[in-house]
Amino acid sequence: MRYQIRTPLAQVGRGATNEVRLSDESVSEMHAKLQRRDDGWYVVDMNSTNGTWVGGSRVTGERRLEGAPDVRFGGVKLRFLPAGMSDEAASAQGARPAPIADRARPMDATTDPRASISAPQAGTSRLIWMLLVLLVVAAVFFMLRGRA
Repeated sequence: MRYQIRTPLAQVGRGATNEVRLSDESVSEMHAKLQRRDDGWYVVDMNSTNGTWVGGSRVTGERRLEGAPDVRFGGVKLRFLPAGMSDEAASAQGARPAPIADRARPMDATTDPRASISAPQAGTSRLIWMLLVLLVVAAVFFMLRGRA
């Protein structure tokens, strides 16, 4: 799932009025906002119940989004991708900061305010599920072995 952000301010949440609507009970009605400012994109947590996370760290207040980081709203993990950055470049870059030359560029009429936020590749999720199933099978095996 990919959400195109075409304005300098986008609300994220479970409510119907949000530009990025996430239908998950771990996401608050008005969970966070994504905001384009002169020095880049920011995520602002709106005192959500289950928190907003960037690169594994909880956001208290707001945080600047550098590069193409993973952003989690409650239990929904997405990848933030600024306009002009390809998926391949984002994958190669990971969560590293953008080059210094891109950091200080002010937003003007020629600066593209768009971005997208999308679900990361499913490979990580599948791996976790496979490990969980393997762990359950091993636990059942050892429990049955102990009874014999």
